[in-house]
Amino acid sequence: MANLLQVRQRVQALNSKEVVYGILFEVVKRFEAYLIDFNLIQLEAGRNIRNELLGTYSRATEIEALLGDGPRPIRPKVEGEPYNFQWTGGLFDGMRLVVENNTATFTSTDSKTPLLVEKYGDIFGLTPEHLAEAVQTRIYPAFAEEIRKRLQL
Repeated sequence: MANLLQVRQRVQALNSKEVVYGILFEVVKRFEAYLIDFNLIQLEAGRNIRNELLGTYSRATEIEALLGDGPRPIRPKVEGEPYNFQWTGGLFDGMRLVVENNTATFTSTDSKTPLLVEKYGDIFGLTPEHLAEAVQTRIYPAFAEEIRKRLQL
């Protein structure tokens, strides 16, 4: 059992925004795969971070996917269905969550990433619903547990 002086010293060690943010973003990085999965779910549904539909496939794209000279898409491109952002799989395979300077940013190492961002805008990140779910079910509980550990409570 800690005495009050020990508890006070532990609290003081956490008494800066930089330390607390550092702990928070350590926790966020721990859940990288979980958070990326949410972003992938959104992209598979053709949605941006505001849950807006980014577009639907044209007949020409469907025909190109079926009969074109290039590689066949790994997911079908059916006229009228939402974009699924999966042709070669490079965008999804390259997804990363970069944590630095107290920010977390989704990106992809795929070479088409700049073009897709230029064309479709905010495709990397979480909808408010996905962000709320991630914070409530994973990030906040893990953050609170880490704070308790550091305070030895």
